[in-house]
Amino acid sequence: MGYLHDDAPDLFISYSHADDQTYDEARKPGWVTSLSRLLRKEIDRKLGKVGACDLWMDHRLAAGDAVDASLHAKISGSATMLIVLSEGYLRSSWCQREMELFLETDAKRRHGEASRIFVVETDRVERPKALEMVLSLPFWSAHPDAPATTTQLGHPRPNEDDPDHKPFFSRLNSLTHAVVAELKRLDDSKSSGPDKPQLGPAAKAKVYLARCTDDVDDQYLEVREYLLQQGLHVVPQGDYPQEESRYIESARRDLDDSLLFVQLLGLLPGRKLAGSKRRHVGAQHELAIESGRQILRWRSRKLAPGKVEDAEQAARLAEPDVLALDLEEFKALVLQRIGAILNPPPPPPERPGGQGFLNKLVFINADSPDLEMAERLGRLLEQMGAWVSLPYSGDKDQESNPRTYMTEQLGECDIFLIIYGDTKAKWVSSQLLWSRKPLAQREVPAALAVIEMPPTPKEPLSLLVPRLKFLKGQPLPTMDELVHYLRSV
Repeated sequence: MGYLHDDAPDLFISYSHADDQTYDEARKPGWVTSLSRLLRKEIDRKLGKVGACDLWMDHRLAAGDAVDASLHAKISGSATMLIVLSEGYLRSSWCQREMELFLETDAKRRHGEASRIFVVETDRVERPKALEMVLSLPFWSAHPDAPATTTQLGHPRPNEDDPDHKPFFSRLNSLTHAVVAELKRLDDSKSSGPDKPQLGPAAKAKVYLARCTDDVDDQYLEVREYLLQQGLHVVPQGDYPQEESRYIESARRDLDDSLLFVQLLGLLPGRKLAGSKRRHVGAQHELAIESGRQILRWRSRKLAPGKVEDAEQAARLAEPDVLALDLEEFKALVLQRIGAILNPPPPPPERPGGQGFLNKLVFINADSPDLEMAERLGRLLEQMGAWVSLPYSGDKDQESNPRTYMTEQLGECDIFLIIYGDTKAKWVSSQLLWSRKPLAQREVPAALAVIEMPPTPKEPLSLLVPRLKFLKGQPLPTMDELVHYLRSV
């Protein structure tokens, strides 16, 4: 008895028998059989019942055997399919027939929904065109010093007591979650009707989680599973075609109604698109910028851009909007940003006779490590209709010195912003302390705010200032947050 139907498998495992060989005299289960048994247990655990899932794989069929009608029915009647993709699978005409038969049946019943196929890769292989848009989980790792050399995870048989097999069980957990989520979705669709509860806004939200390079694949899968557990819809669901025009078309389609673009960056620059000089890592980011989507990008705290040999990737990692955070901190930030997009704060009422934030002068002050971010913030505020004074530039032709320049700006501005990014808390406190007297001489007080940008956590300031606001930047505050602040002062 299956989870979805009494007379049809929930999951059919399609594999090459060459990948399920035994390697000892005891004739212990092969790699695919071990995977299927562990997967069944994990699915049952997540569904809360032993035997909840009818998982089916054929142990009898050998090369050259005839395909009987019962096996044909098993394939076409299965709710989902797991393909164990390998060189042996690609060479097997029967495996190809299994895949084609399921795809033919699947295309007739899913009505535009995502494919019900899951792919497990035992090695780095060329993906068949039919599986280009299907999510795949690599159950292999590349050698750090020789990326062309790969090792199959958990081979010849996964062992929970072997620390070297930990990546296998991490992938198994991701696979289990994806299969269970699809089975539940299919079960929900059976019972859909006018009385079915409507999903909340978070469950309908789509996040674009850019496919990453091999060296951060574990982190990618961890973030993906985390987002799925939060009820979010994650795209892409598989790899894109590598020909440039088709790649761009597929990415634009997924970005079209995504709320947020998320990208994880590692040491490797990634492969180039077929027939192009563009790498898929850079192409995804460029398309996200073009789409106008909000963007969050991550790198490990331990990854120093200056030590990356590839110049293009080193420059990418050093871009100011790439956040060097712990992964748990970044995952929480992604969820926080989605929440802010779905539930923006209501704008405060306009003051009587006011003109909003038009014609307000904003003075931005920043230490030398944060000057680039100050300029980016200034351009953003200018686009929103504010006048902006940037930090003292030190130009030789400039008649005033830094103190004189600061005094002039503090006497004229409506809002005084200090950027607290790579600089020290001591510098921020000293700027606030020095501004006290010029600001006190004004007839109309200026608003004060500190923009806290990465890296985090921040050292607290040594000064307590009345009415001082703190705005969070990731790395910059969003336009909605800036509009809300400017209208409130």
